[in-house]
Amino acid sequence: MDAVSLIGVDPGIVDTGVVWVRLDRKNKIMHAQPKVWRNVTRRVKGGIEIDQQFLDEIEWYVQYSGQETRTFIEGYRNRGRNPGQDQKMTMLVQTIHRVIPRSQVVDNTGVKNVVTDATLGLLGLNNWDIATNHSDLDSAARILLKGAYQDEDLNSIVADVVRDRLEGRSWTLTNSPRS
Repeated sequence: MDAVSLIGVDPGIVDTGVVWVRLDRKNKIMHAQPKVWRNVTRRVKGGIEIDQQFLDEIEWYVQYSGQETRTFIEGYRNRGRNPGQDQKMTMLVQTIHRVIPRSQVVDNTGVKNVVTDATLGLLGLNNWDIATNHSDLDSAARILLKGAYQDEDLNSIVADVVRDRLEGRSWTLTNSPRS
Protein backbone atom coordinates (compact mmCIF):
# COMPACT_ATOMS: atom_id res chain seq x y z
CA MET A 1 0.00 0.00 0.00
CA ASP A 2 1.74 3.15 -1.22
CA ALA A 3 -0.96 5.69 -0.37
CA VAL A 4 -3.88 5.81 2.03
CA SER A 5 -6.25 8.36 3.51
CA LEU A 6 -6.97 8.25 7.24
CA ILE A 7 -9.78 10.10 8.96
CA GLY A 8 -10.11 10.66 12.69
CA VAL A 9 -13.42 11.84 14.16
CA ASP A 10 -13.85 13.39 17.61
CA PRO A 11 -17.63 13.62 18.11
CA GLY A 12 -18.79 16.40 20.39
CA ILE A 13 -21.90 18.15 21.56
CA VAL A 14 -20.31 21.57 21.04
CA ASP A 15 -17.73 20.80 18.33
CA THR A 16 -17.19 17.70 16.23
CA GLY A 17 -13.64 17.71 14.90
CA VAL A 18 -12.38 15.70 11.96
CA VAL A 19 -8.83 15.35 10.71
CA TRP A 20 -8.13 13.90 7.28
CA VAL A 21 -4.58 12.73 6.51
CA ARG A 22 -3.30 11.50 3.18
CA LEU A 23 -0.08 9.46 3.42
CA ASP A 24 1.81 8.90 0.19
CA ARG A 25 4.73 6.62 1.00
CA LYS A 26 6.12 6.55 -2.55
CA ASN A 27 6.43 10.35 -2.86
CA LYS A 28 6.97 10.97 0.89
CA ILE A 29 4.08 13.40 1.18
CA MET A 30 1.77 13.75 4.16
CA HIS A 31 -1.13 16.13 3.78
CA ALA A 32 -3.54 16.94 6.62
CA GLN A 33 -6.79 18.89 6.62
CA PRO A 34 -9.08 19.71 9.55
CA LYS A 35 -12.84 20.18 9.54
CA VAL A 36 -15.14 21.23 12.38
CA TRP A 37 -18.90 21.07 12.70
CA ARG A 38 -20.53 23.00 15.52
CA ASN A 39 -23.61 22.18 17.63
CA VAL A 40 -24.71 19.07 15.72
CA THR A 41 -27.09 17.75 18.41
CA ARG A 42 -30.16 19.23 20.06
CA ARG A 43 -32.89 18.15 22.46
CA VAL A 44 -36.29 17.82 20.87
CA LYS A 45 -39.33 16.91 23.01
CA GLY A 46 -37.28 14.94 25.51
CA GLY A 47 -35.33 13.16 22.78
CA ILE A 48 -32.17 13.89 20.90
CA GLU A 49 -31.84 14.92 17.29
CA ILE A 50 -28.66 14.99 15.22
CA ASP A 51 -28.52 17.60 12.48
CA GLN A 52 -29.22 15.82 9.16
CA GLN A 53 -27.11 18.31 7.22
CA PHE A 54 -24.12 17.40 9.41
CA LEU A 55 -24.71 13.68 8.79
CA ASP A 56 -24.96 14.25 5.03
CA GLU A 57 -21.81 16.38 5.04
CA ILE A 58 -19.69 13.97 7.07
CA GLU A 59 -20.82 11.06 4.90
CA TRP A 60 -19.86 13.03 1.78
CA TYR A 61 -16.58 14.14 3.37
CA VAL A 62 -15.50 10.53 3.88
CA GLN A 63 -16.68 9.38 0.45
CA TYR A 64 -14.87 12.32 -1.18
CA SER A 65 -11.63 11.17 0.47
CA GLY A 66 -11.28 8.21 -1.89
CA GLN A 67 -11.44 4.43 -1.95
CA GLU A 68 -8.37 3.78 0.18
CA THR A 69 -9.81 5.59 3.21
CA ARG A 70 -9.94 4.30 6.77
CA THR A 71 -12.10 6.14 9.29
CA PHE A 72 -11.68 5.99 13.06
CA ILE A 73 -14.26 7.46 15.46
CA GLU A 74 -13.46 8.23 19.07
CA GLY A 75 -15.53 6.03 21.36
CA TYR A 76 -17.40 7.52 24.29
CA ARG A 77 -17.66 6.11 27.80
CA ASN A 78 -20.59 7.15 29.94
CA ARG A 79 -19.36 9.01 32.96
CA GLY A 80 -22.65 8.85 34.87
CA ARG A 81 -22.46 12.47 36.01
CA ASN A 82 -24.64 13.97 33.29
CA PRO A 83 -27.17 11.49 31.86
CA GLY A 84 -28.30 13.96 29.19
CA GLN A 85 -24.77 14.46 27.91
CA ASP A 86 -24.04 10.73 28.08
CA GLN A 87 -27.17 10.03 26.03
CA LYS A 88 -26.29 12.67 23.41
CA MET A 89 -22.70 11.49 23.07
CA THR A 90 -23.58 7.80 22.86
CA MET A 91 -26.19 8.48 20.18
CA LEU A 92 -23.83 10.78 18.27
CA VAL A 93 -21.02 8.20 18.16
CA GLN A 94 -23.42 5.40 17.13
CA THR A 95 -25.04 7.53 14.41
CA ILE A 96 -21.75 8.67 12.90
CA HIS A 97 -20.55 5.05 12.92
CA ARG A 98 -23.74 3.98 11.15
CA VAL A 99 -23.49 6.76 8.53
CA ILE A 100 -19.83 6.08 7.64
CA PRO A 101 -19.45 2.64 6.07
CA ARG A 102 -16.56 0.51 7.39
CA SER A 103 -15.71 3.05 10.11
CA GLN A 104 -14.25 1.80 13.38
CA VAL A 105 -14.97 3.09 16.86
CA VAL A 106 -11.68 3.40 18.77
CA ASP A 107 -11.50 3.34 22.57
CA ASN A 108 -9.94 6.57 23.77
CA THR A 109 -8.68 5.13 27.07
CA GLY A 110 -5.02 6.09 27.41
CA VAL A 111 -4.88 7.68 23.97
CA LYS A 112 -2.70 10.58 25.21
CA ASN A 113 -0.14 8.03 26.42
CA VAL A 114 -0.23 6.09 23.15
CA VAL A 115 -0.25 9.10 20.82
CA THR A 116 1.82 11.72 22.61
CA ASP A 117 1.99 15.48 22.08
CA ALA A 118 5.52 14.92 20.75
CA THR A 119 4.19 12.54 18.07
CA LEU A 120 1.47 15.00 17.05
CA GLY A 121 4.12 17.72 16.82
CA LEU A 122 6.53 15.56 14.83
CA LEU A 123 3.79 14.88 12.29
CA GLY A 124 2.44 18.44 12.25
CA LEU A 125 -0.94 17.32 13.57
CA ASN A 126 -1.27 19.80 16.43
CA ASN A 127 -1.02 23.20 14.82
CA TRP A 128 -4.49 24.05 13.56
CA ASP A 129 -5.86 27.46 12.57
CA ILE A 130 -9.33 26.47 13.81
CA ALA A 131 -10.17 26.85 17.50
CA THR A 132 -12.49 24.30 19.11
CA ASN A 133 -14.13 23.80 22.49
CA HIS A 134 -11.95 20.91 23.77
CA SER A 135 -8.96 20.56 21.41
CA ASP A 136 -11.22 18.46 19.22
CA LEU A 137 -8.84 18.46 16.26
CA ASP A 138 -5.93 17.20 18.35
CA SER A 139 -8.26 14.49 19.71
CA ALA A 140 -9.34 13.54 16.19
CA ALA A 141 -5.67 13.29 15.13
CA ARG A 142 -4.89 11.10 18.17
CA ILE A 143 -7.80 8.75 17.35
CA LEU A 144 -6.70 8.61 13.70
CA LEU A 145 -3.19 7.57 14.73
CA LYS A 146 -4.33 5.14 17.45
CA GLY A 147 -6.61 3.46 14.91
CA ALA A 148 -3.74 3.26 12.42
CA TYR A 149 -1.40 1.81 15.07
CA GLN A 150 -3.86 -1.07 15.58
CA ASP A 151 -3.75 -2.11 11.91
CA GLU A 152 -0.56 -3.84 10.72
CA ASP A 153 -0.45 -2.24 7.25
CA LEU A 154 -1.36 1.26 8.45
CA ASN A 155 1.03 0.99 11.38
CA SER A 156 3.84 0.25 8.92
CA ILE A 157 3.11 3.38 6.90
CA VAL A 158 2.86 5.62 9.98
CA ALA A 159 6.06 4.05 11.36
CA ASP A 160 7.86 4.92 8.11
CA VAL A 161 6.81 8.56 8.42
CA VAL A 162 7.81 8.77 12.10
CA ARG A 163 11.15 7.01 11.54
CA ASP A 164 12.01 9.16 8.53
CA ARG A 165 11.10 12.37 10.39
CA LEU A 166 13.17 11.35 13.43
CA GLU A 167 16.15 10.42 11.26
CA GLY A 168 15.98 13.64 9.25
CA ARG A 169 14.76 12.10 6.00
CA SER A 170 12.43 14.50 4.30
CA TRP A 171 8.70 14.10 4.10
CA THR A 172 6.66 16.98 2.78
CA LEU A 173 4.11 17.82 5.49
CA THR A 174 1.28 20.15 4.58
CA ASN A 175 -1.78 21.27 6.50
CA SER A 176 -4.62 23.19 4.96
CA PRO A 177 -8.23 24.01 5.73
CA ARG A 178 -10.79 21.86 4.01
CA SER A 179 -14.28 23.04 3.29
